[in-house]
Amino acid sequence: MVAQSAASHGGGETAKTAGAEAQVYAGITAEDLRTKWQEAVEKLAKRKITVVNPDNALEGALSIREFDGSVVRHETFVFLDVVWLAKILKPLLNHKDEETFEGLVKLGGTGDMCLTLEDPLDIISWFRLKREGVLEPRLARTMWSNGLSEYVLPTLTTLGLAFPLEADPAGGLVVLLRLTPGRPERVGKVMDTFYLDQTPALNASWKMFLGVPPGAIEKVLTRCCSLGGVTVFWRSGVLVHSALRDEDGDEDGSDIFAVVLEYSSSDNELTAQVFGDISTQAPWTVLSYAASAVRLMLMDFPGLRSRGSLKCPQHGYTACS
Repeated sequence: MVAQSAASHGGGETAKTAGAEAQVYAGITAEDLRTKWQEAVEKLAKRKITVVNPDNALEGALSIREFDGSVVRHETFVFLDVVWLAKILKPLLNHKDEETFEGLVKLGGTGDMCLTLEDPLDIISWFRLKREGVLEPRLARTMWSNGLSEYVLPTLTTLGLAFPLEADPAGGLVVLLRLTPGRPERVGKVMDTFYLDQTPALNASWKMFLGVPPGAIEKVLTRCCSLGGVTVFWRSGVLVHSALRDEDGDEDGSDIFAVVLEYSSSDNELTAQVFGDISTQAPWTVLSYAASAVRLMLMDFPGLRSRGSLKCPQHGYTACS
């Protein structure tokens, strides 16, 4: 049998198997999946086969497949074919686009189709993605048509491959894999400002033995972006500069902080420099959040080995697991 992805027919959500009535789903909404599972349970019941706790059985099956990497899911959508998902994401990471004499932009193939940008606004969005690493929703709708972008965009965020760009008029997402690896000069200027204020800093680091797989560090960086306004970002790091918010969501001017998270591929080490007054809550809260983001990443990638350490202005270095 030959499985043909429906993406070749306009980006649909299923893949049909030639020569058979069965359908192989490359992706499906969580609601539709639950409906089809319930239909399967009812058919089994007619054959005197009982499924105990069907909801838990479905969740367990998805969790197992998600753990072994054969399924990727978001709250509202489940990608059942990770190869198909990789194919439809190819235009996002394509660095070999081709401009035609007519002013069109060819992004290459996805294995099922060749994507060409014709709308001038889409082309402008594409060049913004190339220059700034920002993916706008309008371009996403062209890349993943027929409503598929509604599921791809939040999945990119869930996977840690992108994060929302604060106060962006176009509602863009920063795609870290599109950025340049070098640290921008603006990061040093912000850090120098904190040094001039003689503000102590906490330094945490995690040594990753044998390196990390693609997407691991990106998950840490994107999770930490939710701490506040992202001032500067680059391929292997991010600077978040903000203030803690109270219960009403308002910023507390006394709890100002900055945190620089950066991964060195040569040293296989992730560092977090936290700036702020250590007599306030802000730097300690930020440090705790960064450490939690690292722990969650290690849970997402079982088998990774790391050793953490913390340098406090008062107590020096402290080793931690």
